Amino acid sequence: MTPTLEQALLSGRSRMSAEQTVDAAVVERFHDDGWAVLPDVLSEEEVHAARSALVDAAAACEERGMPVRLEDLDPGGRNIRVYDLLAHGRVFAELAAHPRVLPYVEALLGPDVILSNFTANTALPGSGSMNAHNDQSTVMPEPWPTLETMNAIWCLHDVDEENGATRYLPGSHHFE
Repeated sequence: MTPTLEQALLSGRSRMSAEQTVDAAVVERFHDDGWAVLPDVLSEEEVHAARSALVDAAAACEERGMPVRLEDLDPGGRNIRVYDLLAHGRVFAELAAHPRVLPYVEALLGPDVILSNFTANTALPGSGSMNAHNDQSTVMPEPWPTLETMNAIWCLHDVDEENGATRYLPGSHHFE
């Protein structure tokens, strides 16, 4: 029997605390800089499966008339966005509850976390730059005395300045 998305999320959650620990240096870097990298979380097969599922999800959205290019957010309309990824397949539920990532989320936010948004943003070559912003502002109004939200970015292709990498300002989460 194929598990539901909810079962996949819950089964991932039950595995993680028993199997995974967190690297204190990664947690410290996150506290200091506001970001950290967990390299090689996905196998080549998992990356391929996620890429394929994402292409299929974008096509399904377009077929249903759901916009995947949002000029207001992405100058030039060169980004492809797919919202509500959990509705597009088990591979996304597995990413949301990944046993190598979720322990870090819990270490930083505590054990009672809520997945409030799971969206794909594929930045294509030639896409314009978004203005600087803080994603936490979409969930909580300022001020932000404590860490209340965080993002996990899954890079399914190598990213760099030429092909649309996310820009960040280390330590900016400490600005007042």
